[in-house]
Amino acid sequence: MELRLVYRALRKVSDWALVGFYSESFPKDAPLIISPCHHNELIDVASLAATIPYRRKVSFWAKSTTFAHPVLGPILSSSGAIPVRRNPDKADSGLANASLFDATTRALAQNQVIGVFPEGTSYTEPAIAQILSGAAWAALEFMRSQQGKGVRSVVIVPVGIVYTDKSKFRSRVNMVYPSTWRRTSSSSLFDAHDPDAERAVVKAVMKDVEEQLLNMTINAPDWQTMHAAQMTRNILWVDDRNVKLKDWVIVGQKLSGTLPTVS
Repeated sequence: MELRLVYRALRKVSDWALVGFYSESFPKDAPLIISPCHHNELIDVASLAATIPYRRKVSFWAKSTTFAHPVLGPILSSSGAIPVRRNPDKADSGLANASLFDATTRALAQNQVIGVFPEGTSYTEPAIAQILSGAAWAALEFMRSQQGKGVRSVVIVPVGIVYTDKSKFRSRVNMVYPSTWRRTSSSSLFDAHDPDAERAVVKAVMKDVEEQLLNMTINAPDWQTMHAAQMTRNILWVDDRNVKLKDWVIVGQKLSGTLPTVS
């Protein structure tokens, strides 16, 4: 049995610092891939570990070179993270992907939770930077491995992580889980072993993930608009803590969405 001591310690620290809201209708023991936005490095991991319903353990995909870091390496190993080789040589890319998906599939087959940040890395940008397709490909490979075994789907759950001020210690954090869960149910296309059909399904799945993440987070077209929205909020509410955390995202969305771009 994995003790995951460092993982548990991080989760406990996050319990002390985190205030979050999330849905209760969460899969309790199904194979699951969470697909969160990524703004605050290891704090995102700790926040997810602290708020995920039923205290389910999450094994995150992590850059393979990070495992050699003297501090982060033990944390990743303790948490059961799965190494991802970025930009491997062409000769090694197939082997690297096979190793990644094999480890992921084995974990999902045991009804575990896999964490895949679709942006690929942590960003400080006024909007979600990019959406990569790893989570959907992982789901496809798992479903393919389960043919004839009675398991036909895996749940992909986007998670919005919204900090009131990520640079501030003990900043409030709104963890936004969707109220309904959409399974990757296009198994007939996956079963066909048609590369074009598979790519189309992967694209559609990740488009849905992107739309949900945009709905659960605050995004602006540029930094000028984001800063103008923050200034307006400060004028209207004086102090950030006067905005209830459950209202933080909708307030931010309205301000950043209605203010004109400042030139």
